[in-house]
Amino acid sequence: MNRRRHATPTPFAVSTRPCWATWAETGSFGSGSLPERCYAARQDGEVVGFAVMDQSFFRQSFVELIVVHPRHQRKGIGEALLLHLEAVCPTEKLFVSTNLSNKQMQRLCRRLGYMPSGMIDNLDPGDPEVIYCKKPQRS
Repeated sequence: MNRRRHATPTPFAVSTRPCWATWAETGSFGSGSLPERCYAARQDGEVVGFAVMDQSFFRQSFVELIVVHPRHQRKGIGEALLLHLEAVCPTEKLFVSTNLSNKQMQRLCRRLGYMPSGMIDNLDPGDPEVIYCKKPQRS
């Protein structure tokens, strides 16, 4: 089996600056605004990914959305965003979910030590949502 190794990512920064305006300019995601807990990954001044976390999931932190631009996927950006969310997570547990069909995200969750916590049917027809949980390490 030939395993693809992750390329060493070009340095990028993860910040708490609201990031929706930059994505809206590309026309990729429509218009609107994201919550203030949006963390953007920027590379060479360009937003290459973002993640949104809140504490509305049974008073625990939940990753509502994590997106990496297709041109920048498989470079460690999604991993860096999740690790950043773990570092700033204000609750005991951090939950994330993904569709059963999203094998790439499931591999990332398992690699980072997230444990499967259940499944929710009937959100997307024929594609259940898999819930993962991790207790972030506290310094």
